[in-house]
Amino acid sequence: MKRKRILTVIIVVLIIVVIIGIFGCQRKPAEKAVEEFVPTEEETGEQEEAGEIAELNQELGDKEREERQEKLQRIDSLLASEAIRWNLSVGGEVKEISISGRNLTIVGFTETGEETSSLIVPISEEAKIISDYILPAGAAKEEITGTITTAGGKEYNLGEKEINLEEIKAGDNVFISLNLKPDYTIEGIRVWVSPVDLFDF
Repeated sequence: MKRKRILTVIIVVLIIVVIIGIFGCQRKPAEKAVEEFVPTEEETGEQEEAGEIAELNQELGDKEREERQEKLQRIDSLLASEAIRWNLSVGGEVKEISISGRNLTIVGFTETGEETSSLIVPISEEAKIISDYILPAGAAKEEITGTITTAGGKEYNLGEKEINLEEIKAGDNVFISLNLKPDYTIEGIRVWVSPVDLFDF
């Protein structure tokens, strides 16, 4: 009987030891893992410094955005002012014509003859399009709007006629008066055309 009790006590003690051992082993790696991820003073200092830099960058970004917004507001106020009369215009050579969209794509040229970047100009439905043309000999003085001299020294009188957008061709030189719309987009309200084939008669 005593032996059975002693044996039972020993078994119970062994079970308790095994249970403690199992839970103890499981807890130790977790504790170790927690210890491994605790930052040192140096790492903490670096994190704080990185946070300060990020905060400073945020402040600088906010300041730049505010300054940019103020500039845009000043420009907006200037463009909206009725006290200033804007005479906006653009000139160049026609590269492409979109009849359906009523757009002219034009380019300019530098002093060395290189093309500048292109600009797409929407032309208003109400825009007046005037084209130069060569007047026949003996035309009345009131028809003459200008003269042009060829490289060979021959002089021709010019007249003007109203044409449609469809009559403008790639290569024509144009001068376009622009309207600045409330949304700050542009549209052509008057177009003067000097045809590329002006002397083609």
